[in-house]
Amino acid sequence: MPSELRDAARLDGFGHLGFLTRVAIPVNRPIIASFTLITALTAWNQYLWPRAVTTSEQWETIQVTLRSVSVQNPERLNVGVAAAILASLPILAMLVVFQKQIIRGLTAGAVKG
Repeated sequence: MPSELRDAARLDGFGHLGFLTRVAIPVNRPIIASFTLITALTAWNQYLWPRAVTTSEQWETIQVTLRSVSVQNPERLNVGVAAAILASLPILAMLVVFQKQIIRGLTAGAVKG
């Protein structure tokens, strides 16, 4: 964040909170959105840690449940594939909705100026 933006906000009469809400967050919104989406993807796809610490089926993550569905019925692979497709729908919806912010966030530091 350039110091000129902070100085300009101070000249406009913004305090620290005003600078954050009116300058810093809007300027960094694409970066925040892409970071949030990548973090959500990482949390959604976790397998090893939830597998190690959960003992009840009620607390299993979607990845652990997908594994148990494919192991319980190896002769019915179509059920496992259908479950995997259903599990990927929320992530695909997030990617479609936040596509513009993801591209802006990932290319924000790539422009040499």
